[in-house]
Formats: sequence, C-alpha cells, structure tokens
Amino acid sequence: MQNKTCQIIDSQVIFKGAFAQFATTDFAGTVQLYFKTKNPIDNQYISTVPYQVVIYDSPAIVYGVDELKDHLYPSIGCEYPCRTCRPSSRSYCTSCLPQKTAPQFLHTPKGSSEQTCVDKCPAEDGYTSNGSQNPRICTKCADTCQTCAQNDRPGDINACVTCKKAFPYFWQNMNTCHSKKCPEGSYLSNTLKCATCLYPCKACSDRLTCTKCEAKSTNKYLFGTQCLQECVRGYTPMDNICVKCKSPCATCSFGQVESCLSCDNSNRKQFLYGRACLQNCPVNTTLVFAARECKGCRVGCALCDDEDNSICLRCSAGLALLNNTCLEQCPFAYMKSSDGSVCERRTYPLDEAFVVFPFLGTAFFFVLLTLASWWLTGRRSLIASTLIAFFGPIEMAATCYQFMYAAREDRQFKPVLVGSVCVFVGGVIVNVVFLVNFHKQVKGTDRQFERWRKQKWIASNFYLALSCLLSVTMYRLIFCRLFRLDIMDVRLNRPQPFLRPILIFSWIKFLVFNVPLIIVDLVGTSALAWGNQCYMTMVESCVLSFATLACMVWETLKRAELIKREGAHLNLDKVEVMEEETAGGKGGFGGGGLGQVIPGGLPGSARALEKEKDQLGRTAISLNKIKFQLQNHVSMAELKDAETRQAITPRTLQKRVEQLLGVIK
Repeated sequence: MQNKTCQIIDSQVIFKGAFAQFATTDFAGTVQLYFKTKNPIDNQYISTVPYQVVIYDSPAIVYGVDELKDHLYPSIGCEYPCRTCRPSSRSYCTSCLPQKTAPQFLHTPKGSSEQTCVDKCPAEDGYTSNGSQNPRICTKCADTCQTCAQNDRPGDINACVTCKKAFPYFWQNMNTCHSKKCPEGSYLSNTLKCATCLYPCKACSDRLTCTKCEAKSTNKYLFGTQCLQECVRGYTPMDNICVKCKSPCATCSFGQVESCLSCDNSNRKQFLYGRACLQNCPVNTTLVFAARECKGCRVGCALCDDEDNSICLRCSAGLALLNNTCLEQCPFAYMKSSDGSVCERRTYPLDEAFVVFPFLGTAFFFVLLTLASWWLTGRRSLIASTLIAFFGPIEMAATCYQFMYAAREDRQFKPVLVGSVCVFVGGVIVNVVFLVNFHKQVKGTDRQFERWRKQKWIASNFYLALSCLLSVTMYRLIFCRLFRLDIMDVRLNRPQPFLRPILIFSWIKFLVFNVPLIIVDLVGTSALAWGNQCYMTMVESCVLSFATLACMVWETLKRAELIKREGAHLNLDKVEVMEEETAGGKGGFGGGGLGQVIPGGLPGSARALEKEKDQLGRTAISLNKIKFQLQNHVSMAELKDAETRQAITPRTLQKRVEQLLGVIK
C-alpha cells in the first residue's frame, strides 16, 4: 500500500489511499486487512460490540462498495494490565504497560498464584518496591520486619517500620529488629525500644555508661565507664581497656602490666633495672638514686639495650647469648655457634639419612612372622614368647643407636648419651649373669635337654651366644616352636625348672634395662623436636618397651598353662628315648630304658625284656613299628581319647605302653 494516510474521526479510524496502487490496473485478487489491538481497557466491551469495516470507492467516503458490519473481533495477546504475559496464561504478567496511568509494579497478591500489575506495593502485607527499575517488582521485607519502608529506594526491605513477634526489639535509629536484646551500640531505653549509644561508646548499658569504646575514635580506651584518649597513670591499655599495672610497677609499658617503667616500692623493690623492679642493683651496674634506676649492663654482658639494659645484645668472651641472657653452657636441644657467642637451635647431622620408624618396622615384620607361624602350625607356636625374644635385640639396637647418635653431638646431649650407655651396660650385665646362672642351674639336671643339646649343639650354643651378646630374651627361641623347627622345639623332662629362670631373668632385665630406657626416652623427647632420627628412635624404643611389657604380663599370667602344655608336649618325646637307647646297644629297655623315662614305670617288665633280648631281636615287630603304634595312640600336642575326647594323662600313657610291651613280649 502506498500513499496511505490514517485519521481518527470520532470513533472511526480512517485509512486513505490504501488501494491507490490498484486504481489504474485491472486487479483481480484478494486483499487482506489486519487490525491489531493492544490491551484495550474494556475487553468485555469489544467482545460484544465488534469492529465494523466499510470500504468506499469515492474520496468523499459516500458510497461503499463493500461492508463488514459484524463478526470482526480483535485477537487479544494478554489481558489488561499486562504488557507481556506467559504463553500459558494471559493473566500472568511478566511486564506492565509503560503508561504512567497504568499499574506499574509486578506483584503476586496474597492467596493468588497469578502475578499481576498493581499501582503500589502492599505495605500492610510486608512488601516494598525497594527502588526496583525495569521491571518494577514488589519485594518482601526482611525476615525480621513486619512492615518496611516505602521510599522507593534500594535498601527499603531492611528498613523496618514494625517488627515481627520473634524480633520484638526495635532499634529506631537503625530501623532494625532484634530477637533477644538490643544489639551492640544500643541500649534498652523503653519497652522493646533500643536507643543508640553516645559516641565514642561502641557498647553501653545506658546513655552514660560505656562498656566498650569505638576503636577508630580518638577516645578509644575504656577506663571505668568512660572512653579516654589515653589511660591514666598506673594503667596501660590492653584490648582498648585500661588495666592497672601489676605491682611492684608504679607505671608500666604500653600493653604490658609487668614491664615496669617505674617502681611503687612494694616489698622494698624500688630500683628499676631494665623493666623489672629490684631491691638492689645487679653486680656491675650503677645505682642512680635520684631516678631510682640501675644503669649499665650486668656481669657477663658486653653490650645491652639502651632503653632496657636487662636485655643483653652481646656477651663477654666465653659466654653464649640465648634469649637476651648470657650462659656458660647452652641448654639441652641447643648448641653453641661456630664462634661460641650464641646458642643456636641444635642441628642434626644424621637427619639427611632420615628413616621413618626403622626399629618399629623391623618389629612389625617379626610380629607378622610370628602370627604366620602360629597359623601354619595349627596354633601351636607360642606368640608372646616369640615376640619377647625378637623385641629384645631390637631394643638393644635402638639403645645402641641412641648413644652413638648422642656421642656425635656436643656434650649438651650428655643426658641421652649417659643414660643410653648406662641402660645398655645394664642390659649386657643381666645377659651375662643369666648365662652363668642358667648354665649352672640347668646343665646336667634334665636328661632330655642334655640329649637334645648334644644333638643340636650348634643351635644350643648359638642361643646362648645371642642371649649373652644381645638380650636374655633371645633364649626363648629354644622353646617357641617357630614353624615347628627342631632347633626351636627343645625336649625336656621337667619344664618348670627349665622355664622358671628364663621368666625371672626376663623380668629382671625389664626392670634393669627397659624401665631406665623409658625414663631416658621421655626426658629426651621432651627436650628434642620431631624431625630428627634420635627423637624418632627414642619414641620407637619406648613403644617397644611397653609392647614387651604387655607380652611379659601375658606370658606370666599364662605361666601355669605354659608349663602344663610343655609337659604334655615334651613327655611324648620320651618314647623316642627307647628307640635311641636300644639302637645304642644298651640292651632293650634296661638301664636308662623305659623304667627311668616314665615316672612310676615298669622296671619289672623291663628286666624281663632284658632277659629275652634275643627273642626280641627275632620278633616280627620292629622298634620302628613300636614308634608307629605309639604315634597312632598318642598325638604330640593335642592328646585326645578317641571315645571320651579327654586329654590323655601320664597314667593312661603308661597303661598303653604296658599294652604295647605285652604285645612285644
């Protein structure tokens, strides 16, 4: 369409020249006209009185060539007062009409799910515009406010006008509501009304009583109930509160109640030396009586601080400086510098080879080895005895490392050095005494042990050497049954006399060796710091000592059971003596035969068998068959009767042997 004009005359909208382009042509076709309306105020009216369209053929608009007087209804996009709305709901506004006469604020009325446009936000429901723009939205007031400001400015939601019941305390100056009491910076002035403290009070209990001062003000120090620019004489500020100097200080340094600037003469301490009050000036200082001060540096100090002459900056020759004090020797965990003038924190030359818990790692390996043996041998190996045996030499090695480490440092490691050496020597002495005593008490008193010792003489002497050189606990390996090895499964007639000295000397060794070692370790670790090998070794040896103690307590509590078990186990080996004596040409069971091996045995039967030696030699049942039959009737560790499931007693064993001898005879 060209040259078209639009006029509004009364209630008519007139388009002129809409069809001018078709005036000189023979047009045949269809012309479509579209009319759009945007949110007419009265939608109901336009739905009942539709638009009328009249097309005229003359400029004077007199003769109409076509008319449509009804059924032309506009298509409405959103309902008034929405400018835009959701596609699913024409009444849910997403923006409002821009005209100032139309409602401007988006709001969801109480009890409705549809957002619409309102003239103003409902303050009584706790909403405010909060200065929003494009779009203008009604926002809920802060959680503490029942109603809030309606100034159409940002921040109105936090400016309470009235408070909710859960926040009854209203601070008028700040327009805030609070739950339990008036906040810091205010005080309760009236019923549920909070008033602001007077500056420079940061907190107060009433209008004139300050409890805290504003840190940024010039009067920031609280003295009593007032804020002052500085504390009065005899007081010093601590956390912006004036605190009285501690006697004998009359005045003190800033923030230090015990750092005196002058003395109050209490307890006759009237002379100021450095920052302390003394009754008399130290040696090598001069008393200035008028000022009540001691001038100069104390003995041993070559140079001291100008303001505080008790602080030494450099010591005289032969003395080392530590914490502003001159010392002849540096304390534990410190050592003198290369020129000897300063005590420096100790450095550790072995730290480059730092290994994390080497001794505990070794002990853990032996724990796993012991548990494996206990499981693989059907729970027959002795856990506590085996662990005590292995822990002993590890403790000795840790102690040896401690005094070797301490010997490489200066003499300030003397406590660890001397203590470790004494502990180590004490352990060696116990080992030697055990060797002599055990050899004296046991040698020749147990026939089975002597027989085993002759058969396993290398292992027997090796255990004695280990017990003497490393630890008395190592001798336990002789009966611990580790993996059922013969060299760790001794044969005995009488277990109690054999085990008793081992248990006793183990406790003596713990008292002489482990208890002092624990004391040395505790002293050393309290002075050293984590991060050096010596500290770690002392921790390890201390832990090992307590682990050994636990195993020894367990072993002692189970001592009777151990001896009974050893007796049941070791008496079975007496049957083998018969075979060994017969093979050795001693003539059947006579002499050192069964009559001596089994207590209360059968000497008469043995003599009868002695006389029939030749007949025995010709019998079809060999001694190997005897051994086989005995092993079938008697288990070595768990002797159980086939019918009653009871442990076989020595008397039952004797009867069975008698039956077998009857078969042989």
